[in-house]
Amino acid sequence: MAAASQVRDCGLARVLLVDDDEDILTLLEVLVHRDGFRILTADSGARALQLMSEKPDGLVLDLFMPGTDGFRVLETLDTLPDSPPVVASAAERAVSAESSAIRSIGVIPRVGSLIIFSYFPGDASAI
Repeated sequence: MAAASQVRDCGLARVLLVDDDEDILTLLEVLVHRDGFRILTADSGARALQLMSEKPDGLVLDLFMPGTDGFRVLETLDTLPDSPPVVASAAERAVSAESSAIRSIGVIPRVGSLIIFSYFPGDASAI
């Protein structure tokens, strides 16, 4: 199982995986690891922001987490120099509850019961 804030050397590029659901975090870790990336994991938005000091090359970010959620992480990334691109996800049931927040950040393609999109901090035209 993935431990929060764990770093594993698997290649050159570093990907920060952020999700409060341990099962999803473990699944993401397996999928990203098999492609040879160096993996950092965080079980909260607050921990993800702390791990930005590791300079990840990309993020996979859950939008709906208790405490510092993915939206707050995106807002903070917009203020940081050289923020990495983000692939954000959310369970469809969570999206319906927060649809106005989701619509405010761009077009959302659906993949099964997940909502997934890419976000490039500081470049709203890239959404």
